[in-house]
Amino acid sequence: MKRRTQQIIQKIVYMGIVPFVASYLFSLNGADFAAYVHSSDWVVALCDPQKRLMLIFAAVVFASLLIKLMIHINLADVPEHRSSHTVPTPRAGGLAIYVLMALTILVMGYLDLGIAKYPRHVWVSFLVVISVMAAIGLLDDWRRLPASIRGAAQIFCACIIVAQGVTFTKLQIPLVDIVELGSFSIPLTFLWIVFFTNAFNFMDGLNGLAGNVTLVVCLFILGFTGIHHHYEASVLALGLIAGVSAFLAFNFPKATIFLGDIGSQTLGVSLSILTVLVGESEPAFYSPYALPAILFPFIFDASFTLIYRLFQGKNIFKPHKEYLFHRLSRLYLSQTATTSVYTCLSTLYGVCALWCMKSNLNVAYVIFFALIIKLPFAFWLAYVDGRKSTKKR
Repeated sequence: MKRRTQQIIQKIVYMGIVPFVASYLFSLNGADFAAYVHSSDWVVALCDPQKRLMLIFAAVVFASLLIKLMIHINLADVPEHRSSHTVPTPRAGGLAIYVLMALTILVMGYLDLGIAKYPRHVWVSFLVVISVMAAIGLLDDWRRLPASIRGAAQIFCACIIVAQGVTFTKLQIPLVDIVELGSFSIPLTFLWIVFFTNAFNFMDGLNGLAGNVTLVVCLFILGFTGIHHHYEASVLALGLIAGVSAFLAFNFPKATIFLGDIGSQTLGVSLSILTVLVGESEPAFYSPYALPAILFPFIFDASFTLIYRLFQGKNIFKPHKEYLFHRLSRLYLSQTATTSVYTCLSTLYGVCALWCMKSNLNVAYVIFFALIIKLPFAFWLAYVDGRKSTKKR
């Protein structure tokens, strides 16, 4: 009975409340959106509150049916030494997220909504990129692929994106003026896409962790839209919200299916592209830091763990359970509580970023102060966990 009640609450929250909140946030800028875009049936659906809500709910229901199909197929994730679960569980639930994201990109690229800043061939490249990463992820879910193949696919996709001219072009260094990146824009964007796609894949280690943080990011993208009209990013965010909401209804706090590499790879590359899209919006002084600030719990965890293992002389390519979220759930908190902490931190950083935008302050300060606070805690957590592991031996 308790299990059944929990499942009902999961579905009410993720398949009811979250889509409603997303639709409401989008409606805050609905009048400007309606005036900005060209006339089409899709625009009418997005601008009308009732039709937009029905469209989002339909997408969520469609995604949930795909997820139930993957549960039935039962591409099982068998527990191993670095797994956080103990019972074989179906995976590849991220297929639904990929399908909705692909459909959203097709709508943006092939229907004349009037909001697409980039020409059609760029949207085709976006579709190719997420399709390649989804295919690699699905193969990895089915039969483990070497890290070299996954890395080559990520490099290939990053090259496609920068070749289309989708790059960061300027940053503002705190206490310094805006810096034009010039020839550094391509390598910086390339490194960001490869790094973050990898980081997001690594962070998919607890029920609901990757999904809930993605929801926070996408909801804040809709909030940013109300300030400076990130129309492309907001429509893509709606597609992600629909897919992720449907998935989380089956995954958090108790999982009947996992995201799988198809989901983590799709989310990672999609969010890295969204970061560039938002980063190139005006005014330039805050934009490149907006999404990295919200994603900072992930970025910091992946970066700290990588550097910490390098200094310890460990193989950084070998699978392990030394990420900060692993240590936190192993030492002090349950998996559900750890996921909640990361979600709350992302929400807090998002609120701070939004406040900085409204106050014409540089969002980079959010990252700077978060780094100062998190760094001592990370060293302490690694030290305590290391001592405990040594004693067990």
